[in-house]
Amino acid sequence: MFSIECLELISCSGETSKYSFSSGINYIHGPNSSGKTEFYNFIDYMLGADKKNLSEAPWFRGSLQAAKMQISFNGHVLILHRDLLDNEFWLVIDGTACKVSDLEEYRKYLNSLFLESADEPASLSEYVGQELTYRTFTLFSFLSEVTVGRINGFFSKLLETKYRVKQRPLFDYLFSTDANRIVHLQRKIDDLNRQARELEARRAFNSHFLEAVNQELAKLGIAERFDGSNAAAISELVESVVISTKLDSSSSLVANDVVEVDQLRDDIKAQKQMIHELNGTKAQDAKRHRLLDRLSSLIADDDSKADLLDQTCNLLSEIEVSIPRKDLDLQKELLEHKESRLTHLEAKLTAANVVFNPLDFDEKSKAVLVVNEYLSQYSALCKPDNYNDVKKEISQLKRELLKLKHSDDDASINSVSDTVTDLYQSASPASSFVASDFKQPDFYIKFQKEGVGLQPTFTEGDYSVDVFTGSRARHTLMQVCGYFAFMHYLLQKRNIPLVPLLVFDHVSSPFDEESRGAIGVIISKFYSLVDKDDVQLFIFETEDPDALGIVPDKYISLVSDIQTGFNPFYTAD
Repeated sequence: MFSIECLELISCSGETSKYSFSSGINYIHGPNSSGKTEFYNFIDYMLGADKKNLSEAPWFRGSLQAAKMQISFNGHVLILHRDLLDNEFWLVIDGTACKVSDLEEYRKYLNSLFLESADEPASLSEYVGQELTYRTFTLFSFLSEVTVGRINGFFSKLLETKYRVKQRPLFDYLFSTDANRIVHLQRKIDDLNRQARELEARRAFNSHFLEAVNQELAKLGIAERFDGSNAAAISELVESVVISTKLDSSSSLVANDVVEVDQLRDDIKAQKQMIHELNGTKAQDAKRHRLLDRLSSLIADDDSKADLLDQTCNLLSEIEVSIPRKDLDLQKELLEHKESRLTHLEAKLTAANVVFNPLDFDEKSKAVLVVNEYLSQYSALCKPDNYNDVKKEISQLKRELLKLKHSDDDASINSVSDTVTDLYQSASPASSFVASDFKQPDFYIKFQKEGVGLQPTFTEGDYSVDVFTGSRARHTLMQVCGYFAFMHYLLQKRNIPLVPLLVFDHVSSPFDEESRGAIGVIISKFYSLVDKDDVQLFIFETEDPDALGIVPDKYISLVSDIQTGFNPFYTAD
């Protein structure tokens, strides 16, 4: 059950004015310039729309201080309070009042309310790759007068960049053949990508380790290279060098210490460089994200730059290097261990009055010590990896994912098309152009996911013919049917934070007296498919409801003996 129960306006002087609403059809009537469109927008404003400087708008400047809206939804009662002047927000949730810090927190509370009806809310954002909230789904709720008569991109809010950039992935999700499998694949790919990045870091470490051993082997004149799997053979070769050259690898404890000091210094230098590079990569990632945020804010209101934003987002996602935290922490831990060991040995040698000069010792003795030390540590520090197997599995899963994402659920798309067509056909007795359409063989209105359009079609011989002509009234009636059909479809999905609300602003404007009654017929047909307690409808019109064939559950006139428009505290300058 969903219902906006009332809206209370509070003037700058503390006066109040209250609108009460009903489940089902709320008909708000008034002549031009009575504030119908402002009322239409204000509903969205109370539901969390970011309308900056609303207090400076002519209809509200100097007259409206704040507003309260009470909502009932699935057993919860919410009172929303927005202060236009001080930009403050209050909520009363099931009788408990709380002040929220900003609009973002205000939306979070509302989002939690609508998410209660979603089975797996997290999966939606994972699928789309962007955060989706109840605000995203207001796309399906508001039909503005400006877009009346559009049948391509027929949802009004698709004119806004922030909704249009989410259009494709959102509709892909809504009509996916197996959304759960897609989300599972994306989670698996994300996990494997994390593994691959860790393995890449491990590979780099292993490669550095192997190269260090092989450099020392070269000093001993050993041609065979250490590859991680031949430690026993390398140990035998080193021993043969010791015997042949009569090296005593245990000759001097001091010598061992000096050699170890020298090696530790090299290792510490290399490890500090590695840590520096890891930190630098993280800093570059952060900088790229800051630049993206700046770019988004600069072009947010410029529809022509939407493609630029999409391309930039895609590019950053491709070049981003995410450094596993645990790898960085491991490097720091190893560095601390080696620095501690170096400090200990330096103190020891200082006490023994030893001069740190590795050239004082035989180079081959040093190489033997280093190789033996590395071989003893290799099994503990260098683990074998399955990097190639992981990358292969990622490629396979990506191919499956791509195939699924490009596979639409035709049955669901057809169900929306069927509902649009049935709703439209119900108006045949009330509209001559609707009746004329259905004289065409197999007349049908197809919902087209690409472009979010409604395409009338009929059969001519053996072919299906698309119809591109028609009056604005005809297209508007199809558009209204599209809104109703989508709401009917979305109500059946249990994995979205849907706001079960429809708000229409002056949809009757293109109709003549003969055909405007079709609107009421279609509304009646819609409420034969859904319960009035489940979807609330607001209609803002200049015409009387009986002229449209509408029997409202609540009728509100914006003009009376004591009121001249939506904001009763407003007076024209």
